[in-house]
Amino acid sequence: MVEIDRWVYEYFCLSDDEIVLIEDTLDSIIPAIQPNQGSYPDLWKAPSEQERRDYATTLMRSVDGWLANATYLNAGLEAQNSDLGVLRLTINGPDKREEYSEDREIRVDDVLSSRLIQSDCRV
Repeated sequence: MVEIDRWVYEYFCLSDDEIVLIEDTLDSIIPAIQPNQGSYPDLWKAPSEQERRDYATTLMRSVDGWLANATYLNAGLEAQNSDLGVLRLTINGPDKREEYSEDREIRVDDVLSSRLIQSDCRV
């Protein structure tokens, strides 16, 4: 982050979540809206584990403010393929804060088909 950007963020009293939105918009979204010939915008590339972790952490922190008394949203990667990832979201009570994890090596189509079979069995 450039020093002048930090000053502007401080002047407007922006939260960490608001700063993330601004930085992501400038770095990823705007370049993806109008790519140049021969370029491949970062937003179109598969995210790295760190980018998925940052997204999940921001999501958990943002939702925590809406949840009642020491209730936490936790997220983990349920499945992924080259262009899609599925997050597993759980809401847990006090002392149940979990770090984001990517401990599963399951493909998206396998998860979706297993979930469809489970839901058919309940009908």
